This record gives sequence, C-alpha cells and structure tokens, in this order.
Amino acid sequence: RLNSDIMTLKKTVDLSLLDEISGGDKVFKKDVISIFLRDSGEFSSYLKSAFQKKNYEELPKKAHKFKSSVMLFKIKPLYKLLNEFENGGFAEFADQKKNKVAEKLFEIIGICNHALIKELKRLS
Repeated sequence: RLNSDIMTLKKTVDLSLLDEISGGDKVFKKDVISIFLRDSGEFSSYLKSAFQKKNYEELPKKAHKFKSSVMLFKIKPLYKLLNEFENGGFAEFADQKKNKVAEKLFEIIGICNHALIKELKRLS
C-alpha cells in the first residue's frame, strides 16, 4: 500500500488547501512552502540523529510538530507514518523494521520536497 502511495506522490502534492487559504497571495504561498521545507529538513535531521543514538524519546513531539505542515499539503502516506511516530509505535519496532520505515519516510519527504521546490520556482 505504501508503495502505491509513493507512486501517487510522484504525480502531485495537493496544493488545494494552500490555494484556498492563500487567496492567491504568492508571497504567502512561498512562505508556507518554505516553512514545510524547513520543517521537513529539521525532522529528517532529527530522525537521522535519533537513529544513530537509538534514542526516540523526542520522536512523538517532533512528529506532532511536523504533522501540521504535512496536513496542509494532504500528504497521506507521510501523515500516516507521523501518526505512528506520534503515538509511540515506532519505538516498539524491531531495528530492521525501523530502518525500512525510515527509508520510506525519507523517500516520501524527498519526493514532496522536490514537488514543492518546483512549485516555489513556478511562483517566482
């Protein structure tokens, strides 16, 4: 299921909510997209560090913070993973499963970031 969600992401990131709340304000749109890109970078960096240290104590809080940006763009597979992280389920996974989940997460974030960077360029 996750693989089909990733294939869908390659086609689009849903900008309809951003379009609606921005009222056509390009500067606002660019600011919101930039915030997502910043937040995704911070979350990715945190997760890489947590993996190296095998310390997932802050993961629920970090996932919750990033989820608000993800919801705005309706990125369902990423939202599902963050929900699991936020609810503490990730810490219970075996290391091999943690690695697979993290790989998917980084792949999804990369795809979304690529799409949003293209949108930023289009807005400029």
